[in-house]
Amino acid sequence: MKIPLFLFFIGLAFLFGLISYQRIKFDYIRWFVPFLAITLGSEICSLMTFLKIDGRNHWWYNLYTLFEFIFYIIVFRRAFENKGLKKACTVAIILYSFTFFINVFFIQGWNHFHTYTYRLGSITIITLCFLYFRQIMKSETATNPIDIPLFWISTGLLFFYFGFFIYISAFDFIAYSKIKEYAKLFKFISNFLNIFLYMFITIGIYKSWQIKT
Repeated sequence: MKIPLFLFFIGLAFLFGLISYQRIKFDYIRWFVPFLAITLGSEICSLMTFLKIDGRNHWWYNLYTLFEFIFYIIVFRRAFENKGLKKACTVAIILYSFTFFINVFFIQGWNHFHTYTYRLGSITIITLCFLYFRQIMKSETATNPIDIPLFWISTGLLFFYFGFFIYISAFDFIAYSKIKEYAKLFKFISNFLNIFLYMFITIGIYKSWQIKT
């Protein structure tokens, strides 16, 4: 069983967050510690053959990515200052969950990866990242963006989901053509994007130590 490299970065991010938990400011940054634990457990479980149905473990990733999208939306909901954006996040969670279950029950099925709703979730997170950057730019405080924990995490999320949006859009072509070279390329891209994201989450956790509340 080959262990993907990004799994070690998830583990390092979790251990770093766990050790420094008491020093982490902002409750929504502390939420990342149990989130990383769940993510690490999910990735380990996905490597296990007992989770596979007809040789696939897509049903597991479907459930995890639903949880993942909802978690990130909740984080942004907590971080947004505008009440309208907070309400929009609540609506987004409800609508996305409804769309997800319609997709996996009636369209793509549980044993196929939910590429349609994954794209929708990616666009949602990308939009929330830009809205958060807008909030930073309009803020009356003189805080440097690079000192804001969620700025780093949002940057990681932006690149991660933009990259995976392109990846998922090309997924059907790769699966149909069965071109091994392309499959290896996108496997490399997936590994890189995950490493990039969890490095930035680690930086965000570290930055939460210094910022004044």
